[in-house]
Amino acid sequence: MKKFNKEIEEQKERDGHRVPIQVSIYCFKKIENNILFLLLKRAPKYGGFWQGITGAPFHGEDLLATAKRELKEETNLLPDWIKKMTYKYSFPMRSEWEKFYKADIKEIWEYVFLSHRKI
Repeated sequence: MKKFNKEIEEQKERDGHRVPIQVSIYCFKKIENNILFLLLKRAPKYGGFWQGITGAPFHGEDLLATAKRELKEETNLLPDWIKKMTYKYSFPMRSEWEKFYKADIKEIWEYVFLSHRKI
């Protein structure tokens, strides 16, 4: 819990609120004629669904740096390359997150990255 609280603090804007932006990284590698994607399963208390690697930027951190940091922190992988896609999407604010964001935030934008890892 201590690490989580430290990360929340570092993700705050100058006014003390978390930035309503995240990155989602989809890491893949090719083995013969197959392309394999790395997906992580969230803990049941967080929905229990499968997803790419996700995370939020620290104050002043750009999206590419965020994606590289999150990939390293969550998987210890160093990709051959990582690229921001033109695709982004948003999802609605949930009541349990409201205390971290400005009162007028209704959605969080997620920017998608693709990452390649050789064998």
